[in-house]
Amino acid sequence: CSLTLQFVVLLLNIVQEKQLKLRQGLRLVGTSDSIYWLAWTVTGLFVALTAVISQIAVGYACNLTFFTNTAFGVNFVVLIVYCISMIPFAFLLSVFVKSL
Repeated sequence: CSLTLQFVVLLLNIVQEKQLKLRQGLRLVGTSDSIYWLAWTVTGLFVALTAVISQIAVGYACNLTFFTNTAFGVNFVVLIVYCISMIPFAFLLSVFVKSL
């Protein structure tokens, strides 16, 4: 659930920037589109890394069998790949969402 929440928060932040026309302001001062999307990607990766580590920590703390019977590396890779795949999906959906 926390991993999907980071997707929703990323999507809402991008749409909010679009509503406030902050991206157009960045274009006026010379920021390229690739830098804009790179910044959002780095932000999404940082949030995803934090969410994955906290999810695994809570899973181990609560002694959930999914986490305790599977190696840490496998859990980490599966969850981080899911989060990384959700970042471009949030970018795609932000094109279709007009307002919050």
